[in-house]
This record gives sequence, C-alpha cells and structure tokens, in this order.
Amino acid sequence: MTNYSDNVLPVFTSASPVNGVSITATPFVTNFEGWRILASSGNGWYPDNSVSGRDNGVIVIDLGKQRKIGKYTIKAGGYFPKSWTIKGSNTGAFSGEEELLSTMMDSKVSAPSTIIEVEFFIDNPKMCRYYKFDITKSVTGTFLQIAGLKMMEKLPENKILLSSGDGKYRSIKDNGVIYSDKAIIPISTNNNSNVTSDYTLSAGSSSDTAFRAIQGGTSAWQGTGWFRTVFVKKYKLGAYSIQAWSAPNQTPLAFRLMGSNDGVVWDEINNQSGLIWTANEIKIFPINASVAYTHYELRDMASLITPLTLRSFRLFEYIGKNISMLITESATEDQFIKCGTDTIAFNSEIKRVVDVLSHDVLLGSGKTFEHTVDMSKRRVHKITLG
Repeated sequence: MTNYSDNVLPVFTSASPVNGVSITATPFVTNFEGWRILASSGNGWYPDNSVSGRDNGVIVIDLGKQRKIGKYTIKAGGYFPKSWTIKGSNTGAFSGEEELLSTMMDSKVSAPSTIIEVEFFIDNPKMCRYYKFDITKSVTGTFLQIAGLKMMEKLPENKILLSSGDGKYRSIKDNGVIYSDKAIIPISTNNNSNVTSDYTLSAGSSSDTAFRAIQGGTSAWQGTGWFRTVFVKKYKLGAYSIQAWSAPNQTPLAFRLMGSNDGVVWDEINNQSGLIWTANEIKIFPINASVAYTHYELRDMASLITPLTLRSFRLFEYIGKNISMLITESATEDQFIKCGTDTIAFNSEIKRVVDVLSHDVLLGSGKTFEHTVDMSKRRVHKITLG
C-alpha cells in the first residue's frame, strides 16, 4: 500500500517565501495573485477575471528542496481546471531539463456550484525541487480559478520476498475482495413497493418512492437525509454500487455506509468524499466487511445541487478474499518493488499463482537484505515491515 505525507505546502499571508517554499502564477490580476492559492482564505488565483476565454495559466512552486510528490489536491469552484500537465525540475529553468510527471486531459470534474476539493495522483513521481502546473483550459472555457492546492510526498516503501532456498522468490498479494456479480436485491421494474418478504426500504424523505433506487436505473429516488435497506436475514457485503443521475451534480459526492443488526447501534462500514460523477456513471465500491448485518444505510449524503438523487443503489454479497502468490526468479530491487509486499499472512487462502518474468534493471539507491528463518524450529504466521 502506498503511503503519503501530510500536505508539504505552508500557509501564505503574502508573496514572500514561507519555510523555503515559494509560489508564482502567471498571468494574474491584482488581488488574485498566485500566492493566494496557499492563503488560508479568499478566492485564490485568477489569470483574468474580466475577459472571457482567459482560462489558462502556469503555476510554479519551489519546494526549497527535492521532494517526491505523489498526490495533490486542487480546490476550486465553477471555473475548475479541466486539462493540465505537471512537470518537475531541479534547476527551475524548465528549458528542456524538466521531466513530465503527470498529464490530466479532460478531467471528469463538472462545473461545481460551490468550492470543492478534488484529489489527484501523479503518474510518474520523481525527486524534484520545482513543480510546474501548466493549465490549458477550465471546465467552462471562460475563466480559470484555483482557490487552494495541497501536495503530498510519496513515502518510502518496504517490501518482502520469501524464498525456501530453491532459487525462487515469492510474495502473497492481496487483490481485494471477491463479491457476487448479482445484487442481493434483483432489479424489478414492476415492483413499485418498498416492502417485500425479503427486505424493506425506507428513506429520510420521499420514503414512499425509495423503491425507485433498485429498479436498475430506469427511475430514481430523490430526497434528503438517509436511505435504508433492511433484510430479513444477515448479509456480509463485498461491494456496493451507485449510479449517477443524468444531472451528475445531483448525485452524492460524499456519504457514509452504515451497518446494524437492530437499527439502533450502527457501525461505519465505508465512507466516500470528493467523488466526481459523469451522467449515468456507475461506481462500484469494493469493501471487506468483517460483519454480516441485516440493516444497511447510506447517510450524511451531500450533493453539489438539489435535489439529491440516487438513480441506482445496489448491494453485493461477499464471497471471499482474492489472494494470489507471485513467484519470481530474481531478488533485484526492481522485483522487490513490483512483486514484494509489506505484509504476508501465511493462513491466507491462495486463489491463484502467478509466475513473474524477471529482468535486471538498475533503479537508484534502494537496498535489499536477506534473512533466513528456520521454519522447522520456529513457526512464522505473519511478517510485517514497519
């Protein structure tokens, strides 16, 4: 699992550098300069807020030292950026020495009616001191606004490969969960009732039409608050899905999925925030629920515009974990990164075995270490690297 640091960008109160970090943005208009992107409040940076079509610009950040940025967030409103590139440099010249780190073409963010913060990942993270965001257009094609920016460093990783002395190296990879391809509640466009012999549906408002969310997208439930499904028997979930409405900004961008067996005490199973939707899009959220419940509820749902709409909400039963064993004939740094794992549990059920073709590639200054464990004298059940 990849880990990231907290935000490495400080809060600015003027254009002066803070803790060795500086930021510039061009073009800009008075009172909307680049440093305001990192201010604690305000509207951030506008390249131009008066002439339509000025929806492009460049942000350059000097971190003061080399950092391997792997994740970032952009905070903006109705003039959210749509397409941009990120380049890294260790000189700041950006005259051919820079490296392309990431490209975003036609981001799925639609024009939000309020300020939102969206998370993105860098495709090709490198150790760089200078980062250049070259934004070519916004979602509206009229203006561009960046109200906030955060950058998170990709942290070093430790990896394990195991060998029994046969010249082969192995790791166990957790590929997530296996869940049924059929929803617990089947689609029924003819059933216009919230109550059957197997389940009961209810909602915080417009409860009488909750059944519309299980009709496979042919209709939709619109309301506020929560949406609840109560089964007559317990189910352990492996995934759930939500389908966006044709007006995607009415679809929840944040919510919590809760489970209960009495409708009184609820446990949080999963939560989502900062989601971006396109019209009629279906998102599947795999989960590894450890408990079976009779009650499942979506709560704390929030959408950009009202009415909040669920075109389809489906629950899928848990089948098992998808565990595979990787086998390689090489213990190079390249194979540790590609095939190694940070945790191995020896009581996992292996679903498949994958032979990895090995090749030697020099990858910088990483180190590999070998340690032998005599399994005849000491039984090892789990290895975790800190």
